[in-house]
Amino acid sequence: MSFFNTLKNVTKSTIKDDCLVMAGSMAFNLILTLFPFIIAITAIFGTIGTEQTVNQIMVSVKSVAPSGALYVVEQTLRETLNTSSKGILTISFLIGIVFASNAMNVLRKLLNKAYGVPETRSIWKIRAITLWVIVLFILAMFVITNMIIMGRVILVFLDSHIGLPENLINTINFVRWPVTFLMLFIIGFIIYYFIPNISATFKNRLLSTFPGTLFFTLVWLGMSRLFGLYVENFAQYNKVYGTFGAVIILLLWLYYTALVIIIGGEVNSEVYRQIKTKEI
Repeated sequence: MSFFNTLKNVTKSTIKDDCLVMAGSMAFNLILTLFPFIIAITAIFGTIGTEQTVNQIMVSVKSVAPSGALYVVEQTLRETLNTSSKGILTISFLIGIVFASNAMNVLRKLLNKAYGVPETRSIWKIRAITLWVIVLFILAMFVITNMIIMGRVILVFLDSHIGLPENLINTINFVRWPVTFLMLFIIGFIIYYFIPNISATFKNRLLSTFPGTLFFTLVWLGMSRLFGLYVENFAQYNKVYGTFGAVIILLLWLYYTALVIIIGGEVNSEVYRQIKTKEI
């Protein structure tokens, strides 16, 4: 099937499956997931972090995400930096897992609908797969955090104490971005490979997972950059809505993140149908 026919079918499926509405539901659960995890991270920083560490982290995160969307995140980190405890860390992490599971369940239902398959797995198997995907997702995010965020902090620390050759610092700074791309790709692949309830050979499942994963990685990175430029240069949310404007920006960022993930699943389902058609 030609590229344009594939694009047309994906567009039709996106409209038919109410992806815009489902993205809103997923974004709502994502924002409920975000703040418990922020509190958990803050609890860790309350033990090992400093105000300077938060500054360095926010500078690094803003290089891959719209700065306006992170204003609320930054304020939360700063306000709770010195008021965290192990109890808050545990409770916040568990609450984050619950809401992350809800977001994954929304995505699971939509992907099954996109593939045209019923959910035949038991509730316990679904919960186990969801938890497994969330754990893998957290591990991948941990690597991204260390490569992009803590990578800069670690480099600054080592350079100030033992001195690092400038060539080595430049090389490490360059390598961080391909690794980040790879880890985002892995995150998308994990979601698209394990969540939908399809019966396919390993080869067909692999082939039908790759296109949507590549779409998600490239489009999300590109849209994050464009959205950041739009917010910084054109949107005047803070002037119109005040401090609440930062919340609106964050919601918009999470909304299009969810939408890109969902459309990536529609791309995979279309490729999967084409593969099945060729086999017949």
